[in-house]
Amino acid sequence: MAEIKNTFLKGKMNQDLDSRLLPNGEYREAINLQVSRSEGSTVGEFENMLGNTSIKSLNQNDAVVIGQYVNETTNKVYLFATDYNDVDGIRATSANCFIYELNLTTNIKTLLVEGVFLNFNQSFPVIGINLVEDLLFFTDNLNQPRKINISSANPGNIATPTHYTNEDQISVAKYAPCEPILVLDRVNTTLSAIASDVSVITVVTPTIGTIKVGDIFSPLNTITPSSITQFDEVIYVINVASNSITLSRPVTLENGFKVVFQRPTMTNKTDPLLSNGITTEVTVMAGPIYSISAPATDFYSDIIITKGMIVSPLEIAGTVIIPDNTTIASAIASFGPAGFIKWTLTFSTSVSNLTNNTVISIGANQNFESAWAGDAAFLEDKFVRFSYRFKFEDNEYSLMAPFSQPMFIPKQFSEFGGGQNGQVLDMDNAYKSTILSWFENDTDNIILKSPMPYSTPQLMSTNLLVTEIDLLYKESDALAVKVLDTIKISDLTSTSFESIIWKDVLSGQNTEYYYPYDYASSKPYKTLPSNQTTRVYDKVPIKALAQELIGNRVVYGNYVDKHSSPASINFSALIDKKKSYDRNFVQYPYHNVKQNRTYQVGFVLSDRYGRQSDVILSSYDSLDGTAGSTIFSPYNSYNDQLSNPIIDWLGDTLKVTVDNAIGTGTGAGEPGVWNATTNPLGWYSYKVVVKQQQQEYYNVYLPGFVNGLPIIGSDEENKASFSVLLSDNINKVPRNLNEVGPTDTEYSSSELLYFRVNNPNIDNQTSRPYGYPQKSIPWNKQYFPGFIDQEVLSISTVRDMEIAAIPFVASAPEGDYGQIGTSNTNPVAGNPSVATPISIGSLPWGQSPITQPFYNSDLNPFALKIDTTPNGVAVVSSEVPIVPGGIGAVTTANAAGGNNINTMVPFLSVAETKPVFSLLEIFWETSLQGKISVLNNLIDSQFAGIGSLTISSSTFLESDAAESKIGNSIQFVTGGGNTVVNSALLAITIESVYRASDINQSTNLASLNLFTIADDGTNAGLYDLKIGAASAGVIPFWYSAASNAVPSSDVYTINIKAVYTASGQAAVSSVLPYVATLENEPPTFVSTANPTGITIASTVIKTYTAKNGSASSVDEAKELIFDLDPSQPNFSSISSQFTVTQAGVLSTNSALTEGQQYSVKVRVTDVNGAGLSAITTATFTVGVQPVPKSICEGRQGAVVAGCGESYATYFLANSTTPTFSFPFTVNGQSFPTPTYNYNVRNNPPSGETYTTGKLTQGVMKITPTLTATGAPSGGSVSLYYTIQRRTGTNSWAQAVDTGNNVIGAIQLQASNGVPGTDNKLFSIVGEYRVVTTDIGGEGCPATTGTIQYYTEFSDATYPSGTCTGP
Repeated sequence: MAEIKNTFLKGKMNQDLDSRLLPNGEYREAINLQVSRSEGSTVGEFENMLGNTSIKSLNQNDAVVIGQYVNETTNKVYLFATDYNDVDGIRATSANCFIYELNLTTNIKTLLVEGVFLNFNQSFPVIGINLVEDLLFFTDNLNQPRKINISSANPGNIATPTHYTNEDQISVAKYAPCEPILVLDRVNTTLSAIASDVSVITVVTPTIGTIKVGDIFSPLNTITPSSITQFDEVIYVINVASNSITLSRPVTLENGFKVVFQRPTMTNKTDPLLSNGITTEVTVMAGPIYSISAPATDFYSDIIITKGMIVSPLEIAGTVIIPDNTTIASAIASFGPAGFIKWTLTFSTSVSNLTNNTVISIGANQNFESAWAGDAAFLEDKFVRFSYRFKFEDNEYSLMAPFSQPMFIPKQFSEFGGGQNGQVLDMDNAYKSTILSWFENDTDNIILKSPMPYSTPQLMSTNLLVTEIDLLYKESDALAVKVLDTIKISDLTSTSFESIIWKDVLSGQNTEYYYPYDYASSKPYKTLPSNQTTRVYDKVPIKALAQELIGNRVVYGNYVDKHSSPASINFSALIDKKKSYDRNFVQYPYHNVKQNRTYQVGFVLSDRYGRQSDVILSSYDSLDGTAGSTIFSPYNSYNDQLSNPIIDWLGDTLKVTVDNAIGTGTGAGEPGVWNATTNPLGWYSYKVVVKQQQQEYYNVYLPGFVNGLPIIGSDEENKASFSVLLSDNINKVPRNLNEVGPTDTEYSSSELLYFRVNNPNIDNQTSRPYGYPQKSIPWNKQYFPGFIDQEVLSISTVRDMEIAAIPFVASAPEGDYGQIGTSNTNPVAGNPSVATPISIGSLPWGQSPITQPFYNSDLNPFALKIDTTPNGVAVVSSEVPIVPGGIGAVTTANAAGGNNINTMVPFLSVAETKPVFSLLEIFWETSLQGKISVLNNLIDSQFAGIGSLTISSSTFLESDAAESKIGNSIQFVTGGGNTVVNSALLAITIESVYRASDINQSTNLASLNLFTIADDGTNAGLYDLKIGAASAGVIPFWYSAASNAVPSSDVYTINIKAVYTASGQAAVSSVLPYVATLENEPPTFVSTANPTGITIASTVIKTYTAKNGSASSVDEAKELIFDLDPSQPNFSSISSQFTVTQAGVLSTNSALTEGQQYSVKVRVTDVNGAGLSAITTATFTVGVQPVPKSICEGRQGAVVAGCGESYATYFLANSTTPTFSFPFTVNGQSFPTPTYNYNVRNNPPSGETYTTGKLTQGVMKITPTLTATGAPSGGSVSLYYTIQRRTGTNSWAQAVDTGNNVIGAIQLQASNGVPGTDNKLFSIVGEYRVVTTDIGGEGCPATTGTIQYYTEFSDATYPSGTCTGP
């Protein structure tokens, strides 16, 4: 059979042409076919497409596949399934969630991951899925982007896979360590006996080798400790003897008191002795008392022996002379031989066989290791910080943990005279060299303790999939971050982590785990790439809808990249003295907050994966008188020195007091606080950051100042001071060299100096200024400048400034500078005398002092002159000075000795230069960081003040009157969770009020008194928040368009200040927010009366007015919009005939039909038509309107008046008839009090009620009627009647009928069988009454019922038919 063979290289379907006309390579239809795209001979041929194949169910649950990815290379499909569905994305607490791998070739199904932690949701399908080698990335716009390693997930195809079991393991953003490295050793123990003002305590466990001499003794509990104040000053261990510990100060503690012994892990392992240690011969004195001699300089010992210094063990010929753990128990100094100080010593342990001239070592370094192999000099000139990071199983790295503070402990204990030189020599060397040569790092070995989130390396591996820990290193003056060492988790054992039990404000009451690394000053082995150095977060979004691969990058689209930050946090920054139990002091004993600086403190919150908030400042920043984010650290004052002597001062520290739990908000993009199962993306950690723009400065070490000119009796004393600039000080206090001529020799300087150490007068007099010791040798002291800085007036050389002769001549007379004289000498007897020129040494200012005040002045150094006028004068007084006083010492004619002021001699003084101000407003990361959950638990339990309100929000209506209560009564809850039930303990005020629309909270409305808060009168801790009093009768609230906006102008954040004074405690202040929201009240029509007088010629039916619901009479008519109610029946036809303007005018568009009744519903809406509505119905009949139903239905009942009686008929709005004034006279006729009163409204037929008896519309006919059917002798009877009208409560006036006739006193007569009647018509709306005189005449008296008077009434227009009036 013939065969036609086509190839379809074009692969193009064409149904436009007849099949006989199709070009080659095209086709008309292809069902279950595809064109082959192979590279072989079959290219262009049709291939059959395989249909779907049914496979077995994924699981035994009702899971639904919400995402799939096909790997065509391996013919495997990856399926994402769950049985949970919630359209709002609420996280499931129990659900079945799965990730499967299905091999389409073998039909083998492998469960890769299962668990509720996957949080799959059928309403959030997994759309973005990509496979990169073995890494399967996926995202669902509900959870954060995730990934798994398909090879590691379940390689053995076990029924319940265990590799991935939590969010940390599958998130693309990896777990970020949040705590800095720790550098302290800590021993926890308990007192085994009571300690009552003793310095020797007994602890439970023998601790030799764990507790060491020099350890800091502190309580374990520093959250709510007892006896805490005795630990404010540091207490050191000075001797350890088994479980008996000798302390540097006595303590009083109960038996069983839990204590800790702590020390920094920064140590020196290369020096056998401490910097002030000495090896010398000993002299045996009486009993156990020994002495040594130490070199001295200027009567000061070069070596200071202190209690607690360790004496090196000594063994001679196998005999122990000085045992281990021997320390100095006491040390007393006295003068020894010339150039020496004698130290008399006792030891802490019994020493035997110690003989004269035996060489001993005092001040032994207990950390010394002779075999230590580190580089002793590596850290000497460095400020180094350390951190760590984790490496995970897929070769990914975490963010770097926060860096530690610089690891630096200065040599000589950071003290002049703390080494082998005395204080004087160290200070002399300082001003001569202008540097502190001993201020170097004394640390060469550090135990770096990296915090671990789990207790063992095995848990780190299984729960976080961590494989390695990198120890990181960074020098202060370098940008590079380097790796010290890499520790493989697989090399660690279950005991490689050490634990520390804490009960402090950083870690709470918890046990934390650390990996200790012994760093021996080794050099880093590699440098991290720059992109790792600047990597502060992983840029992985919180959630993303789209995901795709571009090149080798995973790219996300339609994503949310970060959490919303809290607007503020209730915290206060403060400067406080360091406490000995502060973790910061133990680790970094010589670190201190720089004084005379302004600091701004903020919080940065982070989730568990490193996504950070913006810097969050204090909510108190806008509150006057309340400490907030910004704090100034002043220089210490004289009074500070007296209350806290510098020898006991541990330094200052920047602290933060947080009043309320942080990060708990969950609205407007805020994630709340982290919880592993319910909120894995919540805020997990916090860090405190600090902005400090006053940056680099110099310490200027100077050889003292001369107070005034360097002459005897200077009149510049306390006005100006002089000193010389040597070496690097010339650069520290630079000259201004702008606009300087070639002959200029004197320069200005823009530098400002703050003096910290002064060289005062050498005053050997009996009467001296406060704080001046009696001295005959130079000295210096702390200077307290307050806010005063010193302006540098000029800089020049000594010669150009003419303040020191070269060479110096003592007591030279006043004269021209550089004046030359002659000296006649006769060196050889008998020879003529020789005249030799010499310098007289004169100064133009006055007589020279007896000694040269300027160091090295003969070398013509630069000198500076400063202005000291603002500093005041140090006067002779026994009172603490209120001014800093002059700078420097005066020059005199007196040398050392004598009861006078001796002349100035060069001695160290120290000034600080003004810091460089940085224009970069950068917040710097500190090492104060931790977990939010721990912090919040502490805040809630520890805060002594009010921590929360029982009610923190409520609504109030615009219709509420002034001084109305808002919501329920408020109670105040302490940080410990106790509700205060005694109002006497509270002082409650409104601190500030801000509108929600005032986003920057720039306008505090508190002064407007919009709200008040006060005790409810029970004194039981219940407080009522109320609307403020009306101002000039005006209520300030009405619901407007601005109220309805977002954000609203009538949502108020009311910051309530609560000062709580618990019994026996100091008052504690806190500010708590309360949100009051104004709510709309529906408007009301002022009048709903039906229109009247509508004729076929009428166009305007009625003009409506309304009130918007506000209690404010000024605002009640604002923003009202009138229209036709669109919900009324026949709205289309009604709206075609009637319109209502926005101002409320109801009118007709077309002619009305005579006699037809119309009903039109009119609507009024407040908030310019966007608020609430009210509806009224206008019912009217074209032409004359029917009278009210009570009038239409006529007189009811049979009450009539007879002879000698009178009658009154009332057409009133109310059913109650008031008492009116009678008699009254009309046209000379007196009308008495009526015998009978008939109230039209109050007399409806049985089963009916009337809404009014007043004439409100239509034409009313009144018919007074008098009859006489049985009068005696057929005589006539008569009376007078009158008709009156009034409006409201006005007085009655004579009515006017439709004929415009004023109704006066009208007589009615009736005779037997001939009644007397009148018909009067009225159309003017109002209340009416018909009043008669008594019935009289010849027909009286008559029996009851024969003479009758009554008033008939009806609708004059519609006398018959149904009464349709109101």
